[in-house]
This record gives sequence, structure tokens and C-alpha cells, in this order.
Amino acid sequence: MDLFHISNYTFGTKDEQARSKAMQSLSKTQLAQILRDNYKQRGIRRSVAAVILVHEHRFPHILLLQRRDGRGEFVLPGGRLRPGESNEEGLQRKLTSKLTPVSPPPPPPPPAASSDQMLELDDQLQQSARPDVGEKLCSWYAIDFDRRYFPYVPAHVTKPKEELHVYAVSLPSKFTFAVPKNLHLLAVPICDVFNNSATYGDIISAIPSVLSRYHFNYC
Repeated sequence: MDLFHISNYTFGTKDEQARSKAMQSLSKTQLAQILRDNYKQRGIRRSVAAVILVHEHRFPHILLLQRRDGRGEFVLPGGRLRPGESNEEGLQRKLTSKLTPVSPPPPPPPPAASSDQMLELDDQLQQSARPDVGEKLCSWYAIDFDRRYFPYVPAHVTKPKEELHVYAVSLPSKFTFAVPKNLHLLAVPICDVFNNSATYGDIISAIPSVLSRYHFNYC
């Protein structure tokens, strides 16, 4: 797995999303009630998350999101899938909404190039510059609306409330991040998160073990 130095990347901000801001203001009880109501309407919640790595001093760091006021938990970039959306499509959409700058209006094409040629070139540039969703690393299951996750479905649970699929996501060698203003994007050494569920939760603290089968190329 190729990891690029953190200095290769530019970090900026963009306007926060209204829904995200509203959700952050909810108490745990209010959030659990919303999840309960959604479950009654739609069934099991399908979610995805991204493990994005960079390196510093030739050591892997994982990119995590946290509320800017420091009061929220650390989370992997990702979120809930739409009905009928594949894991890969949904994760790419979530990465775009949470980590990618808002696209400016495209410049007018020069007279020498046809519109079809410009569209093809623009598409090629966008494809090559965005993070690439790779293989699935693990799956977790929430057994209640308080979102307690397990890497398996416990024997006494017949209907999990949520399934969360975690994917490896590769970065291009250069990329500009733009995070909503109410969030921080932090690069945390994987040695800090390993077995540290008290700070990072069960899912993130287990990521270093999942990554142990990979060989890292420090580019």
C-alpha cells in the first residue's frame, strides 16, 4: 500500500452542512430516537467508512474527523448509504461531501478544443485526482440504537440495527482536502489508536490490527 507524506496534501475548509450541524446539536437520547424511527421506516441502517492513511517520519497516520469544539468522538470519514446505493458509490459520495472542495464553475473551453474533448479531459482529471475506494477491511454491526458495535452479530441478536462496512481508501500523490468548518481533520499515528478504545472507540482502535497484513511503501 502506497502512503504519501502528509506535506503532499493541502488542508482547507468549506461551509458546514446544515444537516450535519443539526445532528451534532442532538443529545444521545434524541439521536437514538431518530435512529429508532428511521429503522421502523427503512429497516437496517447501511453505513460505510474510510480508512485513509498518510505518513510522517515514515510511520502511518490515519485521518480522523472530530468536531472542532473537541467535544465529539473521533470518527472515520463516511456515513449512511442511500436506498439502492452500493457501498463503493456511497463512500465516494460521502468522501466528496466531507473532504473535497466545492467545485468552482468550469472555465469556458478554448476555441481550439471541442466541447466533447473538454468534457473528456475534465472527467479524466477528476478521476485521477480523487481518493480511490479499495478493498473492504472489515464489517461491524450495531445491536441497538445507542450504536454499540461488534465485529460480528451476537447469537442473541436476530436483527442488527446497523451494518457498517469499512474500506481502505488510497489517496493520489497530491490532493486538496476541504472539511466543513465545524469539523477537524486530524492525522493520528496508528500507535496512538491501537487498543485505545477509551479515546477512539472500538472500531478505530481495531484498525491497526486489520492493517497488519499490508506492506507500506513510504513515497
